[in-house]
Amino acid sequence: MVPCRSFRTLFWLLLAASLLGALPCLAQEPVADLERLPQDVRTYLPPDPDRPLLEGAAREEATARFLKRHFSPWAPDFPLPDAAKARKGWQDLAGSEGLGENRRPVPASLRRSWLEAACAAPFGEENRCGVVLLPADLRLLPTSRALFEPLTRDGGGGYPFDQLQNSTLKPGEAVRLLHRTPDGAWAFVAAGTASGWVESSRVAPADEAFRSRWLAGPYLAVLDDPTALKDETGRFRCLAPLGTLLPRTPDGAALIPVADEATGLARGIPVHLPEGSAAPFPLEATPRNLAETANRLVGQTYGWGGSFGLRDCSATTRDLFLPFGVWVPRNSGEQAKLPGRDLASLSPVDREASLMREGVPFATLVHMKGHILLYLGPYEGRPLVLHNFWSLRTRDTGRILVGRCAVTTLTPGAERRDLDPEKSLLHRVRRMVFPLEGRDLP
Repeated sequence: MVPCRSFRTLFWLLLAASLLGALPCLAQEPVADLERLPQDVRTYLPPDPDRPLLEGAAREEATARFLKRHFSPWAPDFPLPDAAKARKGWQDLAGSEGLGENRRPVPASLRRSWLEAACAAPFGEENRCGVVLLPADLRLLPTSRALFEPLTRDGGGGYPFDQLQNSTLKPGEAVRLLHRTPDGAWAFVAAGTASGWVESSRVAPADEAFRSRWLAGPYLAVLDDPTALKDETGRFRCLAPLGTLLPRTPDGAALIPVADEATGLARGIPVHLPEGSAAPFPLEATPRNLAETANRLVGQTYGWGGSFGLRDCSATTRDLFLPFGVWVPRNSGEQAKLPGRDLASLSPVDREASLMREGVPFATLVHMKGHILLYLGPYEGRPLVLHNFWSLRTRDTGRILVGRCAVTTLTPGAERRDLDPEKSLLHRVRRMVFPLEGRDLP
């Protein structure tokens, strides 16, 4: 006779199997590229790794373009977000169904409360210059709660794709403070990259004296990811991610913004960064320097829109180029609008050949709808790329979960029978982009 406990165990195993069978498949099986290809980016350096990719006037112009865009929210002619378009976006999000942290639908009443808080104050009633004090999530509605995309049959959606996560802002970043929720907990801000809601405690107004010091430079770019910033008393202030830009003092320290307890206005205090954790801005854009910076990102966990203090594909490329004074927009679609060449009309074989013939290693981005990658150069007759990506689609409506920044070919998983070659990265490539060529602001 089989004990009752064995029947109970069998029952629960069968129930679990049936439930798992009803969910999209997220496998975590090996992908040959990730095991075969060296993940040290320096492996792929060209024969002249210390040759500057930007020199002389071109480098100065690129830096000037970067600083103009980076500090654009403080400019008198900074274009404010369109109020009607912003409100329409809030309404659409609040009206869309999504999943909460418990993977259950977010109640309509809760979504409606977020919308009411967003729309309560007159749009742009504050409209003054501000600065980010602490790393901040840029949210599309004034809440830290999640609204994960609905699950799809191909395994997409759900965690970690929070529809409310727009981007992240770094300490010291310039913003325009527009208005706040009635309780004052959230502020709607516009940065040089995007607009959205941040927790009010993470931003402060910046008066003319503060802005003058911040604009004067020179600067340090944070390279270690993240770097703990401590003031002169040893008190921890915040974590600064790679790509944080801070004014540099004559003795080599950095300034970070804090809110004055009496006035609430931002003021700068010095912090000393650990040796090697930052470099004078702009760092010289050589393949070696870019490779060493990229190595700090390899293996990092994927984070949609900067969720959980992590990076997605476009945040990876943007933060990689920031220490070099090269402005790259926040999302992949905008990055694709930089100078470049269309590849969509070419065959997959010709796309690879064109990339290896015309692409500049460590200075060319590869774009496809919804994704962006950095071209590293040829290796064993194939172009290699660095990118932060979530998964690879299988034939049977499942996905191979990767979820990290890695070096791959444009056909990762090609050795697997369960992957559809027509859905490979190579088949989706549309354009190569040259961010170092730059572009003046419109």
